[in-house]
Amino acid sequence: MKNSGKRHNKIYITLLIVICLVLFAVLGGVLLNVRKNNLRLAGIDLYGQGQYVEALASFDAGLNQWAPFSAALDLDIMLYKGSTYLLQGNFLGAKNVYEMVVSEKLAPERAETFRQIASGLQCYVEGKYDETASILTPYAEQGCYELYLYVGSSYLEMGKYDEMMAVFAAYEELGMDSGFMRAEYGAYYMGQGDYENALAQVQAGLAVNDGFQKGLRWQEIVCMEYMKDFSAARDKMAAYAKDYTLTEQEQKEWDFLQTR
Repeated sequence: MKNSGKRHNKIYITLLIVICLVLFAVLGGVLLNVRKNNLRLAGIDLYGQGQYVEALASFDAGLNQWAPFSAALDLDIMLYKGSTYLLQGNFLGAKNVYEMVVSEKLAPERAETFRQIASGLQCYVEGKYDETASILTPYAEQGCYELYLYVGSSYLEMGKYDEMMAVFAAYEELGMDSGFMRAEYGAYYMGQGDYENALAQVQAGLAVNDGFQKGLRWQEIVCMEYMKDFSAARDKMAAYAKDYTLTEQEQKEWDFLQTR
């Protein structure tokens, strides 16, 4: 009887040990998942504030934080990481991230859409304008309207001006405007020697004030020079030189204008 009691005690103690180990494992897994999710949430907060470098660091730390049963968390972090790269203009980085996401069994269907868009944008960077227009047009038509800007710009680069006009018109018909689009219009009209229309487009772009000011202001100066309005061009150039560090070409133009 005594031996039987000892055996039961040993079994009981063993069960307690196993239960404790399981509890420790579960608690450890929960804490690891909490840690991973906290890094994810910190990255999302930085992402929302436009601090993309810091957001990427937090997302990478989250991905490097091992935790059991965290595939869904990893996928969400990867999607945010890809979006961060897009907002940085790092289209190749975004494409690579989305390709990894698409390879996962639990990847959401939209990941393939993101991969295609990133691929099209990278084609634009590489000067593959025909591929850019082919890839991005369907997504622009489906509601990602900012892609019309890249499609229209691609047509301009290819010399397909009718197509460019149609694409930009579709964008404008949505009630949207862009300094980038106005700069592309300006480049088109300057190429045609129509400096009055070019200047009008550039000044319309300056009124949009959405981050393309430097390029538009330079176009404005060049247009005024071609129109031989050297006094106005000199005044604009003086203000431009105060706001930006001049390139070698810009300095030559400034030296020239000061002699007129």
